[in-house]
Amino acid sequence: MKHVRYQSVGNSVGIEENADDFWEIADDGYVVRSVHILPDGSHLKYDRSHDSDHFGALPEGVITDEMLADRSVGRITIIPPDEFEVKWSVKAKNA
Repeated sequence: MKHVRYQSVGNSVGIEENADDFWEIADDGYVVRSVHILPDGSHLKYDRSHDSDHFGALPEGVITDEMLADRSVGRITIIPPDEFEVKWSVKAKNA
């Protein structure tokens, strides 16, 4: 399992501006849990049992190490699991 924070700051490939996401990535490369922080500070949470709604969706596709190293999409930081759990524990707007 990997835990990352993705911020679109500095992206040069047209990805959503102001994205601030926390992902839990399984060993097979798929995101199994995701927290999206909105500009107002509220949280949106997605997992395999709630993978989408009218606000957004769980990221699709395999996240590779090469993708995590690509700085053209923004800032990607490996974080400790407990930092992810803190974000996951916050009540979500879409829960």
